[in-house]
Amino acid sequence: MLGFFLFLFTVARVPHYPVIAAITLYALSTRRKSIENGYNKNKNFMINILLFLVFITFNSIIYGFITGNFQIPNFYLLPFCLICALSLNEQDIKIFFLCLAIECFFGFYEYSLGITTILPGGNLQEFSSDEMLYDKRAFGLSTNSSAFAAKLLFAFFVLIQFKDIVSKRIWIVLCLSFLGGMFVSFNRTIIVVFVFFIICIYFNKIKNLFKKNKLIAFSIVMVISFLFVYIITKEGSEIYRQFNRGSDEELYLSGRPIIWEAFFDFISNHLLMGNGSAHLLVPYYSGPIHAHNSFIQLIADHGIPLSIYFLIVIFSKVNRKNIIVCISIFIASMVQYEIFWGFSATDVFFYAFLLNSKFLNRKIVV
Repeated sequence: MLGFFLFLFTVARVPHYPVIAAITLYALSTRRKSIENGYNKNKNFMINILLFLVFITFNSIIYGFITGNFQIPNFYLLPFCLICALSLNEQDIKIFFLCLAIECFFGFYEYSLGITTILPGGNLQEFSSDEMLYDKRAFGLSTNSSAFAAKLLFAFFVLIQFKDIVSKRIWIVLCLSFLGGMFVSFNRTIIVVFVFFIICIYFNKIKNLFKKNKLIAFSIVMVISFLFVYIITKEGSEIYRQFNRGSDEELYLSGRPIIWEAFFDFISNHLLMGNGSAHLLVPYYSGPIHAHNSFIQLIADHGIPLSIYFLIVIFSKVNRKNIIVCISIFIASMVQYEIFWGFSATDVFFYAFLLNSKFLNRKIVV
């Protein structure tokens, strides 16, 4: 049930706060022991998070008195996020995978119709190009293609680690469904990070293969090298063009430099308190917009001192068991607003990889 509630939270136009309340009440009533064990194993982390919440409360109050603009910090949702992260188990993961696989088929259907979404009241648009994959992005059941793709990336992080909880046939079906979802949602950042994650996962296997069969291992490395060279040369320019929205020139970042400049201007004038720990949006031609970078958003919201404190707390839980997943998440978060929302499905899985023993004590199977 928790896996279903967590997926429901990601569906477009579903009200968030009632779902968060349902998740929290369900977790507290059925997973109290898991939550208590998780708290006891991560007591220092939890104490520091509590202190951080106290600090952002003072930050919000002081900033509100100075500016006359009182806002409620979205990080007040963090305790509910941690409760969910500590409660997740294998059954929840299976349900979440099933729901996401169903969403992928909705995405395939939208892609076949040439529209972004079939949900009533959603941001329905017809695909604007027959050539560029970037202009043909399905939303699935999500608010946009980026949210759809982010779920798929985190699902792969979990799917690789929990390979043994489903049969091999189902695992293959899930992999193919999620890969197809990545194609029809075509988020460039997510695809690049996914490739990076897979390379890291299989690096040790290839390294061990060199000890057993150098010829096979060398052949695999040569094929990967050839594909890489092909992509960055003229012969593979079509692949580059697809990832660069049809341009052969410098990398196209979809307005991010303009957005980041606006955030940097704000940060330079609010180094200590940020936006009073409230969620900052800057003006943009399409409307107010977030930073498209989790770390810039964090600093803009809370200021430099509190952001550094929070990041130190987070980085303290990165270890050899979760480092590949964490690095992949951090890379994605440099050009997408993936984590540090307060409460989101991606945040829940991120904190699960940091704190939940069911995630940390599993050996990645490849």
